Amino acid sequence: MKLLLPFLFLFFLIGCKESQIKKTQLTQYEKAMSNMGKNPMVLELGTPSCYICGKMKTLIKTMKKEDPNLPIYVINVEKHRDLAIKYKVRVVPVQVAINSKGEEILRNIGGLDKEELLQMLASAEKDK
Repeated sequence: MKLLLPFLFLFFLIGCKESQIKKTQLTQYEKAMSNMGKNPMVLELGTPSCYICGKMKTLIKTMKKEDPNLPIYVINVEKHRDLAIKYKVRVVPVQVAINSKGEEILRNIGGLDKEELLQMLASAEKDK
């Protein structure tokens, strides 16, 4: 029993550090919500079980490696139903371009390639 206590204490300390790190990193949802109505963006609304949604998520991750400030956010609508309701999501994936006023200006249902995503973002940036 005496040998077990130091290991439990160490495990507790490691667990605390990891939870503190996770709290400092904003999720895609939190980043999108903090920029909503301030900056143009594209929301990729999907679910983890959707094959095309997974492809879109991978594409967006690759794009964000090239440009970390790219305002394209992947949102899980199973977790964040408020956005599914707000944007009337009936099928996934859905990409929604939002201007700097927070208004939807363009919508696509289904998968897109890199150029098409960038065109949606450019449309959102033009519509001020």
